[in-house]
Amino acid sequence: MNNGFSLTTFNFKTKLFCSYLFLIFLTIFFLTYFQLELERDSFEENIKAKSLLVVKTLDSFCLGAFNNSLQPRLLEISRSLISQNTKNNDLISIAFFDPQMDKIAEANSNEVSPAENSIFSITQKVGIEVNRALHSSSSGEILGFVRMTFSIFPFSEKQSKLIRINVTIAFLFSILSYFTALLFSRYLLGPIASLVEGAKKAADGTLNLLPENRNHDEFNVLIHSFNEMIEGIKRHLNEITSKNAQLDRKVYELSTLHQAGRIINSVLNLDRLYEVIVDTTIQILGGVKRCSLMLASPKTEEFVIKIAKGLDVGLLPNSRRVPVTRGIAGKVFASGESIIINDLKEDETGNILEKAPVVRSSICVPLRVNEEVVGIISASNKISGDPFKQEDLSLLETLAMQASVAIKNAKLYQDLDRKIFELATLHEVGKSLNMVLELEKLLEMILENTARVLGGVKSSSLILFDEETNLLHVKVFKGLNRDWTKKPIKIGEGIAGKVFEKGEPVLINNLSGEGITDPASGSGVRSSLCVPLKVKERKLGVLSVSDKLSGDSFDSNDLDMLFTLASQIAITINNAKLYEDLEASYLAAVRALANSLDAKDPYTRGHSERVAWYSVEIGKKMSLSPAQVKDLHIGALLHDIGKIGISETIINKSSKLTPDEFELIKTHPARGASIIEPAKFLKEKIPLIKFHHERYDGKGYPEGLKGDKIPLLARIVCVADSYDAMTSKRAYRDNIGRGAAMSELINCAGSQFDPSVVEAFIQILKDESMLIEIDKMRAA
Repeated sequence: MNNGFSLTTFNFKTKLFCSYLFLIFLTIFFLTYFQLELERDSFEENIKAKSLLVVKTLDSFCLGAFNNSLQPRLLEISRSLISQNTKNNDLISIAFFDPQMDKIAEANSNEVSPAENSIFSITQKVGIEVNRALHSSSSGEILGFVRMTFSIFPFSEKQSKLIRINVTIAFLFSILSYFTALLFSRYLLGPIASLVEGAKKAADGTLNLLPENRNHDEFNVLIHSFNEMIEGIKRHLNEITSKNAQLDRKVYELSTLHQAGRIINSVLNLDRLYEVIVDTTIQILGGVKRCSLMLASPKTEEFVIKIAKGLDVGLLPNSRRVPVTRGIAGKVFASGESIIINDLKEDETGNILEKAPVVRSSICVPLRVNEEVVGIISASNKISGDPFKQEDLSLLETLAMQASVAIKNAKLYQDLDRKIFELATLHEVGKSLNMVLELEKLLEMILENTARVLGGVKSSSLILFDEETNLLHVKVFKGLNRDWTKKPIKIGEGIAGKVFEKGEPVLINNLSGEGITDPASGSGVRSSLCVPLKVKERKLGVLSVSDKLSGDSFDSNDLDMLFTLASQIAITINNAKLYEDLEASYLAAVRALANSLDAKDPYTRGHSERVAWYSVEIGKKMSLSPAQVKDLHIGALLHDIGKIGISETIINKSSKLTPDEFELIKTHPARGASIIEPAKFLKEKIPLIKFHHERYDGKGYPEGLKGDKIPLLARIVCVADSYDAMTSKRAYRDNIGRGAAMSELINCAGSQFDPSVVEAFIQILKDESMLIEIDKMRAA
């Protein structure tokens, strides 16, 4: 019991004790008062009786004394009346008066001898006077008066004694009242203390019942009522707790749904949206072992598994598709109604779900768009081990409605974004394709852009028609299946042959994936697009794609997009072929010019072709770009074109040239640059032709350039030209052999030749396969 309650107990006990004291003293006071009044009345009556007795006595004894006026006799009588020798005599004074009230005789206690009055004189301080008339017994005439004074000492003595007794009684009752108050307070405050303690514990949240005794008194009734109150509070608290839990869950559910709706509706990327929907499903259900989202494909009558978490990936089909008639999902799709399945026996608890290796508790709800079931969300086996309840189903159905709207909006956005992307891609593809005229590079770029436009495909192929063989040839194939065939395709054979023959696009969505093969790889496909490549009425080939990476089937939008792209591709391929033909003609003309130059000297026959071949291989070894390699090839073929203006006599002279003749020979690089300068399409080759006789140390001609100041292509041709000159027979000397030429290149690296170019060329010359090619070329 705490200090506060002790103080309360003390106050109550004190108040109770004080109340008892008040009642006791009040009772004793009034009792004493009434007793004293009774004693006073009794005393007064006694005095009256004594005074009458005295008067009667005086009537008989003092009549003669009044008549004869015998004062001594009266005085003697008076003294005898107040004598203290008489037991219980309380008359202390008497006086006689005549009818005229003249005093005749008087005797009082003061006249008594000290021996007689020793005690009386001390204790008798006051008295009561009584006046009586004396009458004649015969005539009734008043003879005189007598005044008697009676002592109040007996009354005072009784009064004091009574007060002492009552005070003693009050004191005893006070002690008794203290213990009575103590016992009563304990008896009363014991149950009250229990009630107070129980109330405090109840206020602190501890609702304990108080023990009841067998006595059917008021306190037991109070404790019983308190216990009933506690039980009622417990019931109400349990109800409130239950309702609060329900309310908290509802608030959590609403908050979660609001948050989920906000997140879901903010995601417009479908793949990301599917993952968010599944993650949100797992969250609102309190964690599940497995959860998946599947969308229905009405054309193929299949579910496409978009997201599957917790499932063994090895158990999923490669196509990520399952029939819409299979399992619980099939029932939900067919009926459009949600399903809860709790496969638990009566003697099993939900905790077994925690370790269940198979599905024991499952929930499945449909995704609807405009009352049409478009997909399924399913979950199984809560991590907590609890089975699914109706609240879980209601919550998931609400989420499914939000998810359906979000999927619809995301698809609309994706379609719009796709259209914008297609237009932008077509524009970019058109620009990029028009910038590339090399057919081989162009074909690679076409397949890359095709896959990009369609959002990713498993395989794509570009098949071109060969007018010489009248067959279709797979020029480029990209896909997961590396076992693609290069076998020619006859016109009208297979999908590609039929599309080329008819000139019409084909869209195929095959349910089983059997019986339909990819035109290039020959493997089975589920969905395929094949469009012709033609310019006006001229057919160039076909473009084929198979199976989207997303698992979706191709649709009419994909076909329109690919057909539009194919038209652009066909024009680009046609232009590239025309450019290729033009470039071939140009290269043939360059070769013819070089060969005509080499023909002036029988010893230099094939020199320009060999220098060009060496230069191209060195350029590839040094990782030059295709454009640089192309310039290197053309420039190397024309590197000695300046010798056209020099006399054949000097060129074919077998003896040592004179200084003037050598100076004339040294002009051929500048002459060559001047010859091709008017041809703008050859301007990139001018530095190569002009500076291919410059030395790395700056001692070359025509301008004495040094080191990196010499164009790289010119440095490459310088090495190739020198090597071929050393390994070829001349009119003025024989060849020095391959090994000696390599040693000369190494010795002159850093002085005449660029060391990096020499290093690259030496690596080529040490390659046996390259040596075989060189020997074949020299023998031709």
